[in-house]
Amino acid sequence: MRAGASRPARPSFFPLVASGAAAGALAFVAIALIEIVRRGGGELPLLWPARDASQFAIAGAVLGALIGSLRRSRRLSSLSPFGLALGGGIGFGMGLDRVVTGPLEGGRALELAVFGAAVALVGAVFGQIIGRLLARVRPIAPRPARDLGIVAALAIPALWPLPSPPSESPPSERNVLLLTIDTLRADRLGFAGCPRGVSPYLDRLARTGTVEIRAITPLPRTLPALASILTGCHPPTHGVRDNFHYRLDAEAITLPERLRAAGWTTAAVNSNPVLSHDCGIYQGFESANDRGNDWSRLGILRGLGRLRTLIAMRSGNRARVIADLAVDWLRRRDPDRPHFLWTHWLAPHMPYEPAFPFDRVWDRGYDGEYARRFDYGTVSKGTMTYRNPLSPRVREHVKALYDGEIASADRALGRLLRAMERAGDLENTIVLFTSDHGESLDEHRYFFNHGDFVYGPATNVPLIWSGFEPKATGTLRNRPVSLVDCLPAVLAAAMGEANLPDVDGRWPVPGDRALHGESGFCRFPHLNDRLGWLLPRPVAQNPDLVEDWQRDWEAQAIRAKQRFVEVDGWKLVRSPDPEGDRHELFDLGTDPGERVDVAEANPERVRELAAVLDRWLEAAERGPGTASARVIDEATRERMNSLGYLGD
Repeated sequence: MRAGASRPARPSFFPLVASGAAAGALAFVAIALIEIVRRGGGELPLLWPARDASQFAIAGAVLGALIGSLRRSRRLSSLSPFGLALGGGIGFGMGLDRVVTGPLEGGRALELAVFGAAVALVGAVFGQIIGRLLARVRPIAPRPARDLGIVAALAIPALWPLPSPPSESPPSERNVLLLTIDTLRADRLGFAGCPRGVSPYLDRLARTGTVEIRAITPLPRTLPALASILTGCHPPTHGVRDNFHYRLDAEAITLPERLRAAGWTTAAVNSNPVLSHDCGIYQGFESANDRGNDWSRLGILRGLGRLRTLIAMRSGNRARVIADLAVDWLRRRDPDRPHFLWTHWLAPHMPYEPAFPFDRVWDRGYDGEYARRFDYGTVSKGTMTYRNPLSPRVREHVKALYDGEIASADRALGRLLRAMERAGDLENTIVLFTSDHGESLDEHRYFFNHGDFVYGPATNVPLIWSGFEPKATGTLRNRPVSLVDCLPAVLAAAMGEANLPDVDGRWPVPGDRALHGESGFCRFPHLNDRLGWLLPRPVAQNPDLVEDWQRDWEAQAIRAKQRFVEVDGWKLVRSPDPEGDRHELFDLGTDPGERVDVAEANPERVRELAAVLDRWLEAAERGPGTASARVIDEATRERMNSLGYLGD
């Protein structure tokens, strides 16, 4: 440098920080706008796009300010806050999406975390290159007043307070709370006569309303059963015949769609991976939160929420985490509109892993095999289900763990109800509690599973209506109720509208009606010696990997389903067989557990009920069956496999 010459003046620290903050905020807003345009008005639209984009802007401003402060160093003066924030943000979002959709089990957690960091780093590098090119084309000098004004303008929507919860004047319409606990047998609950005391909060809820002591599910698998609750239709009508292959089609009109059209705000909180966002069950919900993955939020915010929820579920009480997600939505909802909230807990679905202290309460002192946790880690699901190798003592311990899972879910449900009660929100709310299906613990030589058969342990479900009838407190009703009746019952109580022509359910239920249902698809044809027409083992155990499944295998799979009809205290179960279908008959008045087949002693009753079942099947198979094909991605497949839904 020549004598007397001086170095160009460098911007001071504050302008660099302000300039970086503005650049980072604009970069993150650009990412948000890209997703908003891409999402458009899809099945699950964004709930607060402006607020979410503003939160992006604040995060980007913090990151940009940090990068701007580093530019004070001559070695780092070429850093581009806009480019680094843009590229790094996009890469971080892609990596986060992979992290939160993959299973965080064992070494996979570290593997996915490294992948996420690598993608974010690559994005930042490319962003730096783009940012430097843009700076050469059009350099922008720091101007603190302008830059801080940009940050402030972009941050306003996020800082604007959400509506406060209702207090003095709740909406005139009644709120609707749908509570479902997966895999829950009615006969393990206190209000149904079980003396073990596992369900104090459900027992309390039962004392405030009406209990149906003989409610049934039309199909003992999660997705079809919940589709029946939300559409009021049997599986042949809505078309979802099992957890795989099918997604509820947009043509189906669901309960949240009907309520939302009438002014209700709608939300769902779920903890079962079968109910991922590709299954179609969430149509009509403004907010749908799948274990922290809330698709009403923008990508990175959704991913961070999912990651936070996964960490909480792995380190604590999973059922309580789901309750807290529901409470969080209640605090943020629009107080001027009635709300419909559906919350679904996975427990007591396998694996049986109750939260402390319920992992030991009902079998104190046990320290043998499967102490405190029961899964398919050492024995395959098929073998455990059909050829159960456990000793009678271990089986009793497993049942105690099942009860512990119920207790965990019951306390979480109570946590949600208490929060609503404290907010004064429960008085104006009708509550419907039920389950998608039960669980066979050892009945009919079918252990710790559900879905392949339609015997009572899997098809009988608890059902409580609270707030539907003003004077009903602890009322027990023995009437033929199916999960398809939930939709018309809710619409009658909330809107005075029931018995719609496009649903199968009815309210009030006819006292002389017949109840019908069918099983899911059997996954263990090599072990199941009670059903005919079963699929080949590779097709049955890996249904999502079979090409042209609906063309080549669907008709046979449906033919192989077990069916039932229940009329006037009698239940007929039909098991398909190429040599002639076999029938079992149960007298529910003397044998509510369906353990003694009396078909041989009652041939006329068998013929009568078989004719009723034939008429239903003929009409049902002529139904619209509007479900569309479902393609299960690898992440969902891995999560389903971890719960025993796939494989051997």
